Amino acid sequence: MATYRFPLLVCLLAVCSGCASLSPSSTPEWDHQFGMRARAALALQVAHPQAPVSDTAAGMDGRKAGAAYQRYQKSASEPAQSGTSLVGNNH
Repeated sequence: MATYRFPLLVCLLAVCSGCASLSPSSTPEWDHQFGMRARAALALQVAHPQAPVSDTAAGMDGRKAGAAYQRYQKSASEPAQSGTSLVGNNH
């Protein structure tokens, strides 16, 4: 039985390698489209694709942004004002 193992193994490997060489890719359509959905999703997340070639920046100018940031910082440091709430108090 041991003498038949080597020739059987060689024949089996030859058949397997022949089958593999017939079809270099079993999924040519999938291979062709690999990563296209990820690239499409990434492209949808880009706000302004021509930004590197244009001079305009979307949003507000620096002075307005700085003033808004200062107001935000000031509002976070002040204690909350007590007043009437939107939920009715029946006292």
